[in-house]
Amino acid sequence: QEAYAITKLPPINDAHKQFVVIAELWTEVARLLDNAGKNNDESLINKASDILVDLSSKEYFAMKTLEEIAV
Repeated sequence: QEAYAITKLPPINDAHKQFVVIAELWTEVARLLDNAGKNNDESLINKASDILVDLSSKEYFAMKTLEEIAV
């Protein structure tokens, strides 16, 4: 957000919004893995894995958004 406030470049603001969602998903992955270990629950590992697949795509597109200002 600070970078957007300074530059006023829309891709920076867009990427910020994307990374907020990404951070929330990483927190969820950590929670699921923690609970999987505590409860010996493989289904939670599978849920975390599904989120990680989604995270990969979201992180790729967030970085592509930032790439717009690098060229």
